[in-house]
Amino acid sequence: MRIPNLTGFKNLSGLEFSINANEYINDYITTNSGTITVSNSTLFNGNSIYNAAAGSILQTRTFANDGVITGDAAKCATIKITQSSTGHSSNISGIINVCGVTSLGVPNSNADSKVVFACSCASKTTAGLQYVWSPASGLSDAGSATPTITNPTTTTIYSVTVTDINGVVATDDVTVTVTPCSHVTISPNPYTQYINILATTTVTGNAMIYVSNSQGQLITQQGIQTNSTQAVWLNWLTTGTYTVQIVTSEYTESKTIIKE
Repeated sequence: MRIPNLTGFKNLSGLEFSINANEYINDYITTNSGTITVSNSTLFNGNSIYNAAAGSILQTRTFANDGVITGDAAKCATIKITQSSTGHSSNISGIINVCGVTSLGVPNSNADSKVVFACSCASKTTAGLQYVWSPASGLSDAGSATPTITNPTTTTIYSVTVTDINGVVATDDVTVTVTPCSHVTISPNPYTQYINILATTTVTGNAMIYVSNSQGQLITQQGIQTNSTQAVWLNWLTTGTYTVQIVTSEYTESKTIIKE
């Protein structure tokens, strides 16, 4: 599961909220006040911003940073890297505690002096509180302070009700926004004679493409090979808009093309 961006991943009441993913790509802005665990790679693209709230944790196998990392000015946040780190950005500030590596891919002198490589930062504690998360579907434990979502596929707003030992109740919302990944590239678009299709999969194999008109009627179909750019001649179609559906053993994806 590839998660390109988590927007608004935050906890206004200082609650921990955990999310698991195979791959995490930040293209825009992520605010993490809980725990993000990535089993494979994490990439912060250029112009992206990762706001690491106090007590938050980002744990990943590999880490590449070309964006901006901001931590709290008074309390620490943790980035745990189990294998390697690369990057070109020196826009790192705040108290960021780094575990597992001795550099975030840039000279340590370029980072804020509060960035340390000691792995001594503690996360939040939430003793004495009761939690009820809604919707419960997809959560590891709807009564936990730190529920985990594994590989979320759709944008969801989770609400939590917190009750302390005196019966005082507070509520908060956590929005996890998932931007779907595209596995298919089509060019040129618009086109006049043919289109080039590249459908990526984990293992090279056969796929099918289905071309339909604006009324949803199937016009033509053809087999292609994945992980290789394939030229598909559609010069005989009349000018207009069409839908190309690509079906592989791993996914089905649709693209809109325009014939000029």
